[in-house]
Amino acid sequence: MSKKKALIIVLGLALVIIVVLLVLDKVFKKPTPIQQPPIPEPIIESNYGKRLLNIESILKKSDIDIPPSLSVYSLGQSVISLEESKKVAFLLGFTGDPQSLNDIRFGSVYVWSDSQLGNLRIVAYLHIVDFKANPSSLTIKTPFKNESEIVSKAKRFLVGAGLTTEEAASSPQIRYLDIEEEGLTEIEKGNANIVEVRFKEMIGQYPIINATPDVGTINVTLDRNNSIVSAYVDRVNIIRAEGEHRLNTFSAFQASLKEAKVLSLDKGNIDQSTLITSDVGKIIIENASIGYFQELVQNQLLLQPIFILTGRAQFRSGKNVSALLYLPALSN
Repeated sequence: MSKKKALIIVLGLALVIIVVLLVLDKVFKKPTPIQQPPIPEPIIESNYGKRLLNIESILKKSDIDIPPSLSVYSLGQSVISLEESKKVAFLLGFTGDPQSLNDIRFGSVYVWSDSQLGNLRIVAYLHIVDFKANPSSLTIKTPFKNESEIVSKAKRFLVGAGLTTEEAASSPQIRYLDIEEEGLTEIEKGNANIVEVRFKEMIGQYPIINATPDVGTINVTLDRNNSIVSAYVDRVNIIRAEGEHRLNTFSAFQASLKEAKVLSLDKGNIDQSTLITSDVGKIIIENASIGYFQELVQNQLLLQPIFILTGRAQFRSGKNVSALLYLPALSN
């Protein structure tokens, strides 16, 4: 064999080896993971402020299902216009132009007042619609309708006024309440004068929650005559999923409990702003779940999952009351 042919063969084999190596490198080389920008922590406000709390947990890892990651969703930045607000008001029976207010924190707020109908407040940037009928005689002599009729009336009111859709008004929860000067107190049905229907909006298996957990995102109250007493709708405008983000593991979740914010004590019956730090001995976390948090801010860009913590607050006086706390869930 001539030197020329041998050289050609060697060069050919070398070329084949190089091609094979390049192919194998492409097949087996792991792609460089795309670094997602960190998601800002959600703005969770608490009337209890930043006071130090002794938070303990009796949870076991099996008590909460924490997936490795969950989607984060982008939110629309549209505002309820004056004309759209007037349409909502018209469907609720209000006529004429509203009183327009410019709230220093929440922007444009439209208010209607009518001696017969009651009051309507629409917070344009937050998509909040808050209706309260004028109080009537809340007798307890008339029996409440059955619960299916109550839920049906609440749905018809919401859908008829364009406040939500049939699909969004799901998973109704019913509470019987007594109206007092201090607010609303849950009470047995026989002594209640109104009934609350709270609907739950969902993203897959997870609820959408907001900064007013004692009201919820879709809430209607009715009296014993099945007349609407109030309605509160805090709508969320989801645009699209923005990819999955890692959640804290159970151990990281346990380690971050000190960062949890108290949202409610005794189902909202305790004014947290008047509490003294030393009043509460400790809070014991007994249950935890995951929900998507709608913040009480104008420019929320992303809807992200948080931990919903429930348990009991032990006062130094010996009193025990229910406690609800929120805690960011995404891993930093």
